[in-house]
Amino acid sequence: MSKLLKSKFLLGVAVFALAFVVAYSASAADGAITMTLKKGMKNVQVKYLQQTLNEKSYTVATTGAGSVGKETTTFGPATVSAVKAFQKAMGLVADGIFGAKSRAALGGSAPVTSSNCPAGALFNPTTGAPCTGTVVNNN
Repeated sequence: MSKLLKSKFLLGVAVFALAFVVAYSASAADGAITMTLKKGMKNVQVKYLQQTLNEKSYTVATTGAGSVGKETTTFGPATVSAVKAFQKAMGLVADGIFGAKSRAALGGSAPVTSSNCPAGALFNPTTGAPCTGTVVNNN
């Protein structure tokens, strides 16, 4: 193999390695959660969720996997527990599934309420909270 070909190969490997490191060192501020997340899923959005929950004091884990700086791409039991704590604090059904209503609540700092519901509406158009006082699934 010529020196030029070896140099190009090594440069390609270095670029790939750098791209890999950047992709897996993403923080919650770098990404958005755009899909429903639930137990058993494995993807970078789960990592964003864990980072965000940890940042907002809904601790995924105090040490090891899921703890601050050691967030993972796996939605396991510790993530379910943290999501449930977040959902309960936000006035949502605490089912551990991080769906549209949970994503909406994540952007706010106040608990979700059913106030300001239009007449006859079943759900608050802003928060997704039930207007009737009935408990519904928050996916």
